Amino acid sequence: MKTKSVVIIAPSNDVHAIAVAQSINKKTKTKCYIWDTGSKCNERNLTYKNGLYILDIDGQRLTNEDIGSIWWRRPRNVTIPSVVVDPQAKRHIIESHSSLMNAFLHSMEDRTINSVAASYRTDDKALQLLIAESCGLTVPETVISNNFEEIYSFSTMHDQIVMKPLTLTWGCFPEARIIDEKHISNHRQEIELAPTIYQQAILPAIDYRVTVVGEEIFTVEIKKNNIMAQNYVDWRIDSSSECIRSQLPLELEEKILLFMKKLGLYYGAIDIRATSTDYYFLEINTAGQYLWVEVDTALPISSSMGELLLNTAG
Repeated sequence: MKTKSVVIIAPSNDVHAIAVAQSINKKTKTKCYIWDTGSKCNERNLTYKNGLYILDIDGQRLTNEDIGSIWWRRPRNVTIPSVVVDPQAKRHIIESHSSLMNAFLHSMEDRTINSVAASYRTDDKALQLLIAESCGLTVPETVISNNFEEIYSFSTMHDQIVMKPLTLTWGCFPEARIIDEKHISNHRQEIELAPTIYQQAILPAIDYRVTVVGEEIFTVEIKKNNIMAQNYVDWRIDSSSECIRSQLPLELEEKILLFMKKLGLYYGAIDIRATSTDYYFLEINTAGQYLWVEVDTALPISSSMGELLLNTAG
């Protein structure tokens, strides 16, 4: 029986994709390919023909029957030639490539980590919180809105609240920040422009990064080393922060696995804040980075992802 291949959809220089591909290629005879979907139009070769999807990756021709599993790690839109200047033409090119790509990925849904449907669904931060609560996870008191009255009323109930964007803004660093009632009062015009996440500030607290790969849970505590960063709620502000191996209570891990199952996820990076009395779920990123955790702690996350892809491939 022919050994099926593994495909990682990511930029060719993505260090996570490279680490997992190397882990797979060193362990078995299974070939792992990195497919950069951000290539030029004439270089992104995906074809549908008589019931088969055909990919050309690094000169290798693969059909959907040759592929055992896919990691939808970090897809990119196709690169449009500079000679194409008309906005409608650009949109047509991108949407046409995306349509064929999504059709291919939907046909491979049971072999994709994470499936397109599950990933898009999980991008909804409000749904994340709703599902987390239904699984017994504790969630900070939250308002997601651009309704000034609702937001201002919420701010009066807490000494400090955390404000963070509802969607990712490409090209900038959208950190979470602490604000108060006065800030809300002084920024009504900006607040009413777009829905934003407002949550009770969980202070003081310990930050945890929880990486879930299949049924395995890798937990680290984030230790801030920069004194100035101690005053910020977003630990990403501190580039000198380090990870320390940790362990969550078993009951909490079981709730996290249930949460993953309800969303149809096999991989995710979860942010949790813990006080002396409880653990608070903040959010999950289905394409969250983890290699910095692996470097600090030697936790075998890349190896675990490789095993998950190999097991999915059968």
